[in-house]
Amino acid sequence: MTRKEKINKLRKQGKTLSVIAKEFHISGERVRQILNSEYCSIHAISYVESCQYCEEEEKYGLFLKSANKEILEKEMVKLSKKDRTAIPSLHRKLLVKKIKKEWNISFSDLARKLHRDRTTISSYFYQ
Repeated sequence: MTRKEKINKLRKQGKTLSVIAKEFHISGERVRQILNSEYCSIHAISYVESCQYCEEEEKYGLFLKSANKEILEKEMVKLSKKDRTAIPSLHRKLLVKKIKKEWNISFSDLARKLHRDRTTISSYFYQ
């Protein structure tokens, strides 16, 4: 059992932050921080409730699972814009994996459709 799990268990048993802090030889503030924060090891970010990238990856992945070829082509057009923010990049990565697995298309052709270079597209696929 990890330290965080032990702290959570003690807190659920009704122990105060100061009692837990004394048991682990840390401050009460540190106990509060441990209880209130999580860390997404996949995306290397801290979050409180859940990782927005993990949630978005799951949501968009489900969308792509049910998408037909026409919808995938529309998504390619939409994601070919120069937007390099995190969520569209995540969508491009998932789209590349889906298209590469289902269609017989080269990385170069896929890169042209998405207005990216071939190495970027191949790195999306192998990540």
